[in-house]
Amino acid sequence: MTPSHRLDLLTDALLHYGRRKSTDLEVQLLQRLDKAEKISILAQEDISSVIREAPVLVSEGEMEEKGDGASPTETETNKIEDSLLNMEKKHRIGRRWQESDSDFQSTLKDVDCELRGQLICKARTESSCPPPSEKKISRWTGHCH
Repeated sequence: MTPSHRLDLLTDALLHYGRRKSTDLEVQLLQRLDKAEKISILAQEDISSVIREAPVLVSEGEMEEKGDGASPTETETNKIEDSLLNMEKKHRIGRRWQESDSDFQSTLKDVDCELRGQLICKARTESSCPPPSEKKISRWTGHCH
């Protein structure tokens, strides 16, 4: 098998796999939705049975108010804010950036431009398939060398 034939065969296999995955996507999503709905119903039934068996009167509304602990409490939020203020004082930061600040916008634009340049350069170098030792991307400009 010649290298070009091997490459053609692998390309055909990947294209076939991609087409198959895209056509099966709807079916898989529907199956996952059905499974999630069944699990949700079972979870609701389990919560109801636990509430009925609890020695103390508990309502589902009270359980929802308590939450699952995923959101930070007020004390945790205050600790984070205090820690942030301490860092700002330590590094002599006068004020925080707002999304509307021109400095923030220009820095964000520079970072985005640099990242795009690196991605374009990476795509170009990988499309030409040079050996890994020949690929060099500048960290600062995003241009290839």
